[in-house]
Amino acid sequence: MEDKSRFKDWQYPTIEDGKLTKYNWLVQHSEHFSLGYGTDIGAFTYIIDIKWGQCKVYLIQLTRLLIEKREMARLLRVSPIGIPQHIIQRGTNRQAIFADDSDMRAYLSWLKEYSVKHDVEIHAWVLMTNHVHILCTPKVERATSKMMQSIGRMYVKYFNCTYLRTGTLWEGRFKSCLVQSEHYLLSLYRYIELNPVRAGMVDDPNEYSWSSYGCNALGVETKLQTPHEEYLHLGKNKVERQEAYRELFKVQVGKELLTEIRESTNRGLALGSDSFSAQIEMLTNARVTKKRIGRPKKR
Repeated sequence: MEDKSRFKDWQYPTIEDGKLTKYNWLVQHSEHFSLGYGTDIGAFTYIIDIKWGQCKVYLIQLTRLLIEKREMARLLRVSPIGIPQHIIQRGTNRQAIFADDSDMRAYLSWLKEYSVKHDVEIHAWVLMTNHVHILCTPKVERATSKMMQSIGRMYVKYFNCTYLRTGTLWEGRFKSCLVQSEHYLLSLYRYIELNPVRAGMVDDPNEYSWSSYGCNALGVETKLQTPHEEYLHLGKNKVERQEAYRELFKVQVGKELLTEIRESTNRGLALGSDSFSAQIEMLTNARVTKKRIGRPKKR
């Protein structure tokens, strides 16, 4: 028989003029509620009251925060060893995280240090005014998260001390997606290194100093970068690979691919074929594909 003692202090949230006035109460006691099917209708959500085993439905106007709390919980970050990842980290409220070249040099020095420490291979990067893109491959478990946490802590301390500020610098945790090497990896190289061109900062990626284009396309030496196997397949030697790589940049990244890359990264999805996504989900027991909306189909 159901234990009803947990409801002894039950109180209904107060509703005045269609607005929830005891919002904090609802969040605190949210385990007493479950959301019905198709609940997000404009700004409204159905709340099912299960007090005393009864089912009463209330239409309450909620903030987007509560809807996201129950309906849009973020996906668990997965980081399989040996699978490339595209990472992006932005400044809070899209504010600048680099004020001059010395800031970018500092960031790259910590990227080099902590990628080596946590065993992450760096393939491509670009430092923009208010965000960072990195293409990398972890060689041990949880390596990318440890690397980004270490860089983030060091850089925030440096930035706050340099510019006499306090508080956070980053817009929450970094965003990332897993990348299928065979079909998408070289497209991610291009997507990352063409960022300054798309932003109208330069006309050619070669004109921007704070990306990996010089290393991959022109042979600029650096200890930060490790070529991925797909890059090495571009030619038999460095000269052939660099020439073939420059050819890739004669065509811009298409709008459809841009959308796919951005959506996958922002939502933590896998960027690849259906079979690649299925393999990742089987390997990690975590969802890396879009969640289907609506009720499951009847069998």
